[in-house]
Amino acid sequence: MSALTKTNTEPLGSIFESFTPAQIDLIKQTVCKGATDNELQLFLYTCKHAGVDPLLKQIYAVKRKGVMTIQLSIDGLRTIAERTGRYAPGAEPKYTYNSNNELLSATAYVNKMTPDGTWHTVAATAYFKEYVQSFLDEKKRPYVSKFWQKMPHIMLAKCAESNALRKAFPFELGGLYSSEEMANGMNKKPDEDEFLTAEVVGISPEDEVEIEIPEEVDKDKVTLYLEFLSTHYEQPIPVMKKWVNEKPETFWKAFHKWNAKLQIEEEE
Repeated sequence: MSALTKTNTEPLGSIFESFTPAQIDLIKQTVCKGATDNELQLFLYTCKHAGVDPLLKQIYAVKRKGVMTIQLSIDGLRTIAERTGRYAPGAEPKYTYNSNNELLSATAYVNKMTPDGTWHTVAATAYFKEYVQSFLDEKKRPYVSKFWQKMPHIMLAKCAESNALRKAFPFELGGLYSSEEMANGMNKKPDEDEFLTAEVVGISPEDEVEIEIPEEVDKDKVTLYLEFLSTHYEQPIPVMKKWVNEKPETFWKAFHKWNAKLQIEEEE
């Protein structure tokens, strides 16, 4: 069992002492990429407080608009609730539909035992329109991401359950959100929607991803372009590289277009 799965009774100043310098560096390069020292300290404190291990990717940080958000999987949230000894799964989610039988909302339930030994049901509702992960295609037509197309009930129920778990266990789960809830938080601009794909948005930062760069292409320019994409979409560079491997033709076409504009600006 790692240091992060033990009960946290240590002062804040001792957090970094739980890791070797190599582990700290690994965390900063993967699940907490781009964090400042203060953000890293907050992230590690949250890990210890929640009893989850970042090196097992049970928890990770994503920066959006310069603000760090800490995310877990739904299983991670359930695990933290289970560890309290006061949690039990609730009834099956309930759904509502409009007149065209289209999904409108999901309500999830969790059970919590209060100090007097009484069990209570906590419910929370998530609305499809507010959480669905959507994009624009090449013709600027909206479409729903792969997982939300195939499993809309499951995805929406996870969002509702995450809300219910936080309501039931605010001390343990306050400020922690599931990736399903946060996946729709991307800023999409009409001129650059071609870069967005359902495969890369909302996944956790991961180890370095390799891409093939043609010999005639300036590697420094590719690095600069990836940094631009990473900043624009507020996603780690490994995530953007994963998109490159999935859609190489689209990426290189966009890169050459961007590079041509850059050269014109440099000449001016």
